[in-house]
Amino acid sequence: MVETAVDELCFMPATELLGLIATRKVSSEEVTRGFLERIARYDPLLRAFITVDAEGALAQARAADGSTHTKGPMHGVPVAIKDNIATRGLRTTAGSRVLANWIPSTDAPVVSRLKEAGAIILGKTNMHEFAYGGTCTNVEFGAVRNPWHTDHVPGGSSGGSGVAVAAGLATLALGTDTAGSVRLPAGVVARPRRADAAHSRRRRAAVQRARRLGADTPDIAASLADRFPSARPGYRRYASRRPTRVLLRRASVRRRSRGRGCLVRFARARR
Repeated sequence: MVETAVDELCFMPATELLGLIATRKVSSEEVTRGFLERIARYDPLLRAFITVDAEGALAQARAADGSTHTKGPMHGVPVAIKDNIATRGLRTTAGSRVLANWIPSTDAPVVSRLKEAGAIILGKTNMHEFAYGGTCTNVEFGAVRNPWHTDHVPGGSSGGSGVAVAAGLATLALGTDTAGSVRLPAGVVARPRRADAAHSRRRRAAVQRARRLGADTPDIAASLADRFPSARPGYRRYASRRPTRVLLRRASVRRRSRGRGCLVRFARARR
């Protein structure tokens, strides 16, 4: 067992964490408990999660530790899923009261691939209602707060996923992007600098923001990671054959949004 503080483990890139778990220097259950402790400590303020599946995550972690072989490239690594992506047996609300009690019977393809790779699902992250906005001031489940300035917004609509990674509440987090929903949080909360994105050819089992916004603005499934290399193990599990790399820097976010990124960054979150 490596004498590493829990907080250090929770901010460790996924590639390093994978190595520690694979060599059994640290257990998946120990890492998962560390993330759950941080969620319990900080999420009442940050509101990055809508649903936390502590019992399920620990059960998955114990199974990973008890396995005699590595299940896949994400074996034992805790991740978070945006709440508009279906998860079998786990509530999926899309940030809305309308779906507050919906429990899907199947996983979205991206979730299935992460599970096949051995990832541990911590829970579902907060978002702008139905992904229709860029601030994550969710009136149903509480406004997501920027971990660096808690009276500021984190960007959206995948703000909960961005905050979960930036605040050390998950190693990786899955989001969706139609018009900046991953790129804005990645730029605003600062730690996630880049994300690999893939145009999903199988968008079923995900709550779509709009059926059609034009051929050049399809829904995108993308990962948010504290460092770009740590996103690769998760990204490879759901990417299509034609990945699109999106550079995420504050300046580029502001430029692409014609200044709106700056306004979003300094907007006040609802109490």
